[in-house]
Amino acid sequence: MLSPAPKLAGQMTLGATVHQTQLQQGKDNMSHISGDNYPLYTSIKGVPSDEIPSGVMRQITSLVAVNVINETSVPISVTSVGIRASEPLVGKFLIDITGDKAVCAPYDEASVSSTAMLQVSDARLEAGEQAKFYLAVKPFEAKADSRLTVLVNGSEKTIRLSEAVSFGEGKIKTLNVPVRPLTNPITTMPELSSDWILLVTWTAVL
Repeated sequence: MLSPAPKLAGQMTLGATVHQTQLQQGKDNMSHISGDNYPLYTSIKGVPSDEIPSGVMRQITSLVAVNVINETSVPISVTSVGIRASEPLVGKFLIDITGDKAVCAPYDEASVSSTAMLQVSDARLEAGEQAKFYLAVKPFEAKADSRLTVLVNGSEKTIRLSEAVSFGEGKIKTLNVPVRPLTNPITTMPELSSDWILLVTWTAVL
């Protein structure tokens, strides 16, 4: 494979198009992180004519695991999870794999989005339960003092980063999102709204 020169060459969709969401069924399920929108690549150079080329396949995307923790006393159904950054995360990109790492450039402004969304089904968290939800994004580095927003069921929590955070290709970055009520617990299943707090913490890159 070669670095794309014209726009029509070397284009790939990472995660999802701007008109779609990624889909996860159930809790802690990674089966959706495969297929056309989660591409692998390898770069093989300088192979002698009498040898068979071989290479190690690598993932172009970075994976974000949003760990939702139900710290309430009632069940919560998680139906959507997302992250938003200050640069494009998903959509159609031109991919250059001639260097040590894949370089992803937006195909054009209308083809990419800075918000990556995951639609979730069959994900009911009982009181005290936690589960991970996985989104693939373009590898990027969130700079110190930049903002990152986590979304769960439409509620948002924006944090300002005190230091740079790397979302590397083929790596998993985990975001811990405890869900807590602002007032006394209620007895019906809640929909997350302004009455609920999303607290975001980081764990190390795996």
